[in-house]
Amino acid sequence: MGKTRNDVTEKLELINRVKYYARQVGFASLGAVAKAMKNGIVFFETLTQEGEKLEARRRALIAKQKKALEKRADGLNQAFQERSADVLRRLRIPTRQDIQNLSKQVNVLNNHIRELAG
Repeated sequence: MGKTRNDVTEKLELINRVKYYARQVGFASLGAVAKAMKNGIVFFETLTQEGEKLEARRRALIAKQKKALEKRADGLNQAFQERSADVLRRLRIPTRQDIQNLSKQVNVLNNHIRELAG
């Protein structure tokens, strides 16, 4: 049985349809890749924005905690200084201010002695 014109025509039509659908599948694949790339960029930008927001919140939290710690350290430092001064007073050890006052008094006395001697 030889090939009839209809058989050849049907086969050509089938080949053309296969080519057409293969090209359509190729275009769909390219479209899917392009969409995935576009969505990937949008997704990356969204992640970046979320990361920036988290970084800002982290910095604000650290600044708040730092301020609280500095305030507490200042309070502890003040309490230590007060207790140290109290211990020095009880032991009758002069403070820096006491020594400065005595130094000023000695200078005043030296000036008076020079005036009297001069």
